[in-house]
Amino acid sequence: MRVKVKLYFPFRRELGQDELVLTLPKGADVAAAIRELVRVHPQLRDRLYDPQGRLQRFVSALVNGTQAQFLRGLATELRDGDELVLLPPVGGG
Repeated sequence: MRVKVKLYFPFRRELGQDELVLTLPKGADVAAAIRELVRVHPQLRDRLYDPQGRLQRFVSALVNGTQAQFLRGLATELRDGDELVLLPPVGGG
């Protein structure tokens, strides 16, 4: 299956693009998509994972516009044609 991944600064700075398509096995979840993204683009590893190999706590994932944490978190299953958005931390005040 194919999943569109949209990246925002600073992630896209590492790739020079803000959107790409991953080919994943049927039944892949958000965690698997992020692992595949890092496999294909290892320069993102330090931006997405901490030294212990856990997803950085500040990274937000949206599946078709809904935060993954409100679905099944990183275990949210993806389907062909889904859009996965990875957002960096947002601050303001």
